[in-house]
Amino acid sequence: MDQGISQGISEGISQGINEGARQVVLRLLADKFGQVPPAVDERVQQSDAEWCQRMTLAISRARTLEELNLS
Repeated sequence: MDQGISQGISEGISQGINEGARQVVLRLLADKFGQVPPAVDERVQQSDAEWCQRMTLAISRARTLEELNLS
């Protein structure tokens, strides 16, 4: 039972980290490029924290949303 609780806590923490990272990416995209298209939003929502970390650097370097090739 303790193992199940620990696993559940770990999964919850991981989900929270992923969701927080997604929100950061979406805020950065909206701040830099304006309204985020639905296809881009969907792509971000399917991503994990590691992808989001890589994307934050790419967003800082991109001049256009199309350069990011997200949809």
